[in-house]
Amino acid sequence: MNKKQQVWLPFLLGLTMSIGIYFGFSIRDKFPTSHFFSNQQPSTLQEVLYLINEKYVDEIDTKSIADSVIQSVISKLDPHSEYLTTQDLSSLNEQINGRFSGIGIEYDMFHDTLNITYVIPGGPAEKAGLKSGDQIIKVDKKNVSGMHLSTDSVKAYIKGEEGTSIDVQYISHHQKKQTTITRGNIELGSVDVAYMIDDKTGYIRLNKFSNQTYKEFMTSLMELKSKNMKGLVLDLRDNGGGVLDQAIEIADEFLSDDKLITYTEGKHSPRKNYTCKRQGQFENGPLVVLCNESTASASEVLMGALQDWDRATIVGQRSFGKGLVQEVFELRNQAALKLTIARYYTPTGRCIQRSYQQGGDAYYQEVADRHKNGYSATADSSLHDKGKVYVTPKGKKLFGGGGIAPDAVISDIQETMSNVSYDIYSSSIITPFSLQLRQTNSALLGSLHSPLEFANKFQIDDQSWQDFLEFAQHENVTIDSITPSEKKDLQKYIKASVGKIIWGKEGLFRSMNIEDKFIQRAREILSH
Repeated sequence: MNKKQQVWLPFLLGLTMSIGIYFGFSIRDKFPTSHFFSNQQPSTLQEVLYLINEKYVDEIDTKSIADSVIQSVISKLDPHSEYLTTQDLSSLNEQINGRFSGIGIEYDMFHDTLNITYVIPGGPAEKAGLKSGDQIIKVDKKNVSGMHLSTDSVKAYIKGEEGTSIDVQYISHHQKKQTTITRGNIELGSVDVAYMIDDKTGYIRLNKFSNQTYKEFMTSLMELKSKNMKGLVLDLRDNGGGVLDQAIEIADEFLSDDKLITYTEGKHSPRKNYTCKRQGQFENGPLVVLCNESTASASEVLMGALQDWDRATIVGQRSFGKGLVQEVFELRNQAALKLTIARYYTPTGRCIQRSYQQGGDAYYQEVADRHKNGYSATADSSLHDKGKVYVTPKGKKLFGGGGIAPDAVISDIQETMSNVSYDIYSSSIITPFSLQLRQTNSALLGSLHSPLEFANKFQIDDQSWQDFLEFAQHENVTIDSITPSEKKDLQKYIKASVGKIIWGKEGLFRSMNIEDKFIQRAREILSH
């Protein structure tokens, strides 16, 4: 596994497993788990746990033992079935619903200090006067800086029920201040950014599929259409999936008539077809979809439908390869079981699920190894259904069993990361330096009134780069031996980080997309 993957892949795959495809989640109440075993004799496992609890020589946590047994059983199934604790289930519901209760900030721990890196416009924190660059030191008189707290611990202080309040002591421009913040609903937006790349081409980036995604997507699509959009780039890179029906609704906007979008089927789940229901808002314009190895689940449902019907050109790297459908069953102990109940299939009949017969570790390692093995449309033909070819209406040959293979492969990207670059990106110095850079360039940045202006006019000049070298040296991070290419990438990332601090995700992606090879290839395709 290359080092860049080691930094990002666990997070991305964790996101994939956490939000997956939750088919049938809305009908979970029809399955009264509290009555599943009420008329049966205790199982051998229950008897053993009872005897341990009643007779064992020492005090022991039988709940912990039971949880371990459950985890062991589930590990024998597939990589996407999972036992969810109460906390896991709460986090999952937030992702599905697309909102949570909090104060509306993003933050980073640096030198054991909680630095605010972005304040959500219109949120509780902004209304209370907090700004990016401020440092929170106490919440309800409890220290959150200088206490070696984990991210989850800090989150526990900040999050809470809507309408409740917290007292926050913070430092802003070297002055200690205090305020009271009333928690509110914070939207977890699915659309990172939507804008016109040029006078004919629109761009929408989706980060997940929650219950709010289709609504957000349509708002963005209609706004771009009002700007005379002729072609669209839909960016699904790093989108780990989510709520299946939202992906189906979006597919319906691109496909005509009553075309089949996907179908699901399992041993205990009869085949269910999902078809187009209405005239879509973008059935005929040129369409390119971007993907990479972290594009999974519901994203693959959408891509599979568009590719099978010859509706879009898929650009990027082979997608993750998750063709399993999960349903969530709530348990008596307030935990839940996320259980695979079916497979989904593309309109031509492909199931793109990769083999997991070698176990979960090998299953995820295969994704990491794609960088090492090089990028190609198939990467490894053994991953696909041997001898099975699926043909689209226009005669294009496709394969199942190994993710969605792109129509146009992006292979000329950096596949390895030097030890120096790895140390820089994993040292967590970029965000605090970006906060500092914003302050030292406040006059220039204050004259830029939009993310577009920022992306086009702000650059990491020689002085800013020298400042970064000194900042890194102070933090004992060595930069001297990076290559010119790595320096260029790092400058680009620092600039995007400054953009995110000021304008959020739009500032980030407007900057990152300017020289993005995926988008450049998409524009070439759309121009023909």
